[in-house]
Amino acid sequence: MADKNFIVKNGLTVGGAEIVNSSGALTQSLITSVPSGAAATTQSVGNSSTALATTAYVRGEIDALIDSAPGTLNTLDELAAAINDDAQFNTTLTNAVALKAPLASPTFTGTITGTLATAAQTNITSLGTLTSLTVDGGGSRQYINSGHVRLSDDYNLEWGGGTNYIRGSNSSGNMSIVVTGDINLDADGGDIVFKDGGSSIGRFKNNSGNFVIKSEGSDDDLKFLGNDGGSEITALTLDMSDAGTAIFNAGASFNDNVNLADDDKLILGTHDDLHLYHSGGNSYIKNDTSQLYVLADYFNVKNNANSKFAIRTFPSDAVKLYFNNGEKLVTSNTGVTVTGTVNAGTTSSVGIGATIADVNTSELGPGYLSLGRDDTADAAQILFSKNGAVHSYLETRTNGLGFITNVGDFGFEGGDVGIGTASPAQLLHLKETGSTSAVNEFLRLENSAGGGAAAGSSINFHHYHAGGGPAGGAKAASITAQNMDSWSSGTPSGYSTGLTFGTLHANTFAERMRIASNGAVGINRTASQSNTKLEVGGADNVPLIAAEASGVFAGLGTVSAVSGTGLYVGTTLKFAVASTGAIGINGANYGTDGQVFTSGGAGAAAGWEDAGGLPSGMTFSDGRNLGIGVTPESGWANDDNAIQIGGLGGLWGKTSAAAAKHTTLSNNVYDHPSTGQAAIVTDEGAKITLTNGTIQLTTTSAATTADAAHSWNTGLNLNSSGTLGINVTGTGGSGIFSTSKLHIKTTHGVPANSGTTQGNSALCLEPQPNIRFDIGSNYYWSSGIWMQTGNTTDLSAKYAIHLNPKGGASSANGGDVGIANQGATPTSSNPGFMFKTDQFYTATTSTSANTQIRLINGNGLVGSISTSGSATAFNTSSDYRLKENVDYTWDATTRLKQLKPARFNWIVDDTNTLVDGFLAHEVSSIVPDAITGEKDGMSEPVLWKEEDNIPDGKSVGDVRTASEPEYQHMDHSKLVPLLVKTIQELEARIATLEG
Repeated sequence: MADKNFIVKNGLTVGGAEIVNSSGALTQSLITSVPSGAAATTQSVGNSSTALATTAYVRGEIDALIDSAPGTLNTLDELAAAINDDAQFNTTLTNAVALKAPLASPTFTGTITGTLATAAQTNITSLGTLTSLTVDGGGSRQYINSGHVRLSDDYNLEWGGGTNYIRGSNSSGNMSIVVTGDINLDADGGDIVFKDGGSSIGRFKNNSGNFVIKSEGSDDDLKFLGNDGGSEITALTLDMSDAGTAIFNAGASFNDNVNLADDDKLILGTHDDLHLYHSGGNSYIKNDTSQLYVLADYFNVKNNANSKFAIRTFPSDAVKLYFNNGEKLVTSNTGVTVTGTVNAGTTSSVGIGATIADVNTSELGPGYLSLGRDDTADAAQILFSKNGAVHSYLETRTNGLGFITNVGDFGFEGGDVGIGTASPAQLLHLKETGSTSAVNEFLRLENSAGGGAAAGSSINFHHYHAGGGPAGGAKAASITAQNMDSWSSGTPSGYSTGLTFGTLHANTFAERMRIASNGAVGINRTASQSNTKLEVGGADNVPLIAAEASGVFAGLGTVSAVSGTGLYVGTTLKFAVASTGAIGINGANYGTDGQVFTSGGAGAAAGWEDAGGLPSGMTFSDGRNLGIGVTPESGWANDDNAIQIGGLGGLWGKTSAAAAKHTTLSNNVYDHPSTGQAAIVTDEGAKITLTNGTIQLTTTSAATTADAAHSWNTGLNLNSSGTLGINVTGTGGSGIFSTSKLHIKTTHGVPANSGTTQGNSALCLEPQPNIRFDIGSNYYWSSGIWMQTGNTTDLSAKYAIHLNPKGGASSANGGDVGIANQGATPTSSNPGFMFKTDQFYTATTSTSANTQIRLINGNGLVGSISTSGSATAFNTSSDYRLKENVDYTWDATTRLKQLKPARFNWIVDDTNTLVDGFLAHEVSSIVPDAITGEKDGMSEPVLWKEEDNIPDGKSVGDVRTASEPEYQHMDHSKLVPLLVKTIQELEARIATLEG
């Protein structure tokens, strides 16, 4: 290994001490201390060898040198101070002694200029006139018992070498006291009094240890004066005539608090206009005159802990009001944004754009919101928007109010109410402007109370008599939806409801019509026959169901004599069917089964005739089948009773007990005894079958030759539970899912993406002309479905959604959702989106910069994920226009050093693999915005509520879902600014050291 040299240029300084100078010379020993723990033998005191001196040896030598010297003279510094640091002290002392007179009978000649250390007598009673006199009492007191010490004008009484003196001036009347140190006034009486002409004007006073400055004259002010640029000013005046009110000449600055007791006020203004004070636990700002202004570009009102905002203003003129540090009301140049609910309370009203009279609570009462305008034109006054787009608004009108939305309007006009229209033409006007081929729900009445049989909801109509009463009107009619059985708790299965209609007749209100849950209609009675769909109750031998044309009434009613049914013209029976099956026309007598009673034609006697005697156009076949306009087919099955109309139309039912509930209405179909439901002529067929509480509508798939059996398509089935099946196999609705209300079966196939025909659609909705929404079975996943929107005139490049339920035919793709692709995983050649089991895919054909995911909240776009040719960027908002209070001078290094990187393994990792990272709560106080959640956070438990389906053993308020940990999360990218700033600070320090 090559030698490594340490080269010092331009000197070396360590800890502020120069070790090597710029010439390279060593100026100090590099050994500055003995290593800790080093020991050596202690030498005896007085040893002068070159042996190592230990601490104990040095201490002993010093103690021997000091010996018994007094504490104030046991150091060289104290000794030097005692001789005034005089290096020639011996010479100075010798010279001073030579000038001394002998103690015994000294003789003085000439002017005495020295110090009279000792007088010949205890007291000097007379000295005559002295040019100067220095008295040295040697530390004791010297007295002048009588007379005066009198100095000539402008002469000094000096001490301390003449630098301290008292001078009196007879000409000016002034006295000067000059000292190089402090002037101490010590008055044991506690008072230092200032007088003018013998009268006290003020004093310094000791009051129980408190220093008091007192103005003595009645109502005489205490003033503090100064020199401001050569001009005398009164800086502070204490007005004694006003209880000592402090009057500052040009304001005051305080480096600490100004404390005022409760109800003591800070009063500002020439006329005491502005008061600031605290009273009774509350604080007040009171302005007695004109207006109160608070001037600031940034004005903030925060809580006492300085942790939450209440009010903020900005130079942009924006004002923000907060609750719990969350923005609730924000003003801008376009208006006011409110987060949450605006509540004027129960004793107040709110006016917007209105005069004071518009919101006068004494006239209107509390709780009003008044919106005022200065014109009479119809105009929008309240707008509703989402994501920046207005979707509806309230419009005021001359005589009403309109609610205009993107999907329908709602309005009040002259007392009329419109739903779906803002211009109602009647008291209640409902208007639907949506699909031209679909049925929309116009009105919903919802009864959430639950309950048993007979519970329901009703619409009642009340009328008043000519005199205006009764109060609330008399119940004139009603429509009621009613349970047919008890609705117990749990998932609905066999629940049934009905609809009843009631009216008032002869002052008696009663139910007049009922539609049962199975679709049966009862008029003046409750439908009770299992096979009937319409039952009418009333008197016998009169029409109960009637029709009118040109003033002539024809109706259907009962014929009591034969327990049958009759067809009436007016009130005259014209056609009757007896319970035995006999048919009577224009008569009251009935023949045997298979005969009819006719008038016999003009001039002929009425009587019973067999089938050959039917009126023209009507024929019997096999004594049970009637043909109208055609002779019935001879091949009808033996257990059929049929009516064949116009050659191809048919209506028949079964007579056997097993098939007694079977009724069919058909076209080009008859019930052949051997081939089944066969064609009457060579053509397609169709039928409607009523059987066992089910309605079936089916058609043939192709034309069939006469008398040959039809090949039926799976058609439409409506079963007794109200479920509608389309293309579902099975008879009697047996193939329909019992829990479904609509069951559509289709083969799977890919949705069309070109042309104008969607061949694989199971359900198509056309909300507007030429706009369609299709649903079909998925091509790639036979258990999934697809949904596609498109234009009926052009299906190219239309987007679809593909859904594959969890546990579908393709287990690898269970639970997948794909958008804008053909169900396969998105790739660069198959763009789109997909949620695939536990993964999310998004693909585009673009190779240039492209934003694939945008993250938006109420403030707009706040982040995105974008791709370029071969990279991905995770972006968050950073535009300078979104930021304020920008600071580049903060300390990053100190904060970074507080971070505690750690190594750990995740609890769920059975391999205990160590990873690098942080503990979120240890970072939260250093970089708070990097952490989401609170330390040891837990979710709120979910409790059982009254409206829940509470199981046995549980009660309202019991825990339904227990509290669970809400773990903290960390965004490591939030540490980047701290790292960058720390590197910059370290770079600056390195640059300083290198310089």
